[in-house]
Amino acid sequence: MTTKRAYKLQEFVAHSSTVNCLKIGRKTSRVLVTGGEDHKVNLWAIGKLNSILSLSGHTNRFSEL
Repeated sequence: MTTKRAYKLQEFVAHSSTVNCLKIGRKTSRVLVTGGEDHKVNLWAIGKLNSILSLSGHTNRFSEL
C-alpha cells in the first residue's frame, strides 16, 4: 500500500471574489495563472505573495487557460 501525503506550501489571497480557474505552468511548474469573478487574470510566481502581472476587465468565463 502506498501512502500519499499533502503539504500546504503557501496560502495567499488571489482575488477579491471567487476564483473560477487556475493553471500551473507546464514546463517548470513555477508560474500560476488565476482568473476570478472580480474580472481579473493574475500571473504569479510560485513562492511569491504578490502577483507578477494583473489584467483587469475580462468579462468572459474561461473554459481553459
